[in-house]
Amino acid sequence: MRLLLICLSVEDTAYAAYTTCKRKPGGRDLKLVVSPPPFIKKKRTTSKVLWSVVIALLPPVVAAVYLFRLPGLLVLLTCVASCALTEAAVNRVSGKKIHIPLAPTLITGLILGLLLPAKTPLWIPFIGGVFAIAIAKEAFGGHGSNIFNPAIAAWVFLMISWATDTLTQPITFYDFGSFLLNRQAERLVEASPAFVLLGGMFLFLTRLIK
Repeated sequence: MRLLLICLSVEDTAYAAYTTCKRKPGGRDLKLVVSPPPFIKKKRTTSKVLWSVVIALLPPVVAAVYLFRLPGLLVLLTCVASCALTEAAVNRVSGKKIHIPLAPTLITGLILGLLLPAKTPLWIPFIGGVFAIAIAKEAFGGHGSNIFNPAIAAWVFLMISWATDTLTQPITFYDFGSFLLNRQAERLVEASPAFVLLGGMFLFLTRLIK
C-alpha cells in the first residue's frame, strides 16, 4: 500500500502559492501549486467580449440614425451621455476614483436608446440612463454584480412610468423592403430588422453566442 501525502499552503490563495513537501525523510520533494480559479483559461477577455457586443450594436444604430435622422441620433446620444454622467457621479459620491468603463456604458446606452421611440422627449431617455446605472447596476454592486440587465430594467421602468411616450403600436412587414428598412417603425430598433440580424450573425460567427 502506498501513502500519498498532500500538503496544502495556508497562504492567501489570491495569488499562486508554491508549497514544497517531503513524502518521507530523504524522499523526493513534491511541489504543489495552489491558485484561484478559473483553471481553464481562454485568450478571449471580458474587454474583447464587450467590444464585440458594441460592434454588433452598430448595424441597428446606423439603420436607426439613417431612418430617424436627428431625433433618433439625439435619443441615442442622450442615453449614452446619461449613463456616462451617472457612472461618474456614482464614483464621486462613493469616494472612488472617477472611471467610466467605455464599452459597458456604450452597451447600456445604445440598447436603451434602441428600445425607445424616436419621438420620445429627451428627458425620458436621460432619466432612463440614470436609472440603468444608479439603480439597476451600481445599487447591486456594479459591473458583474447586477442581477438585471441595466438597459432592460430601465426600459421597463420607463414604460411603467411614462407609457404614453414609450409604448408603440405593433409593426407589420409586408415585403423584403420593409424588412430591410421599415419606414413604419417607431422604435429605433425597428428601423431595420435585417440590420439587427446582421449584428446577431456577427456574434454567432465570433462564437459569442451559440
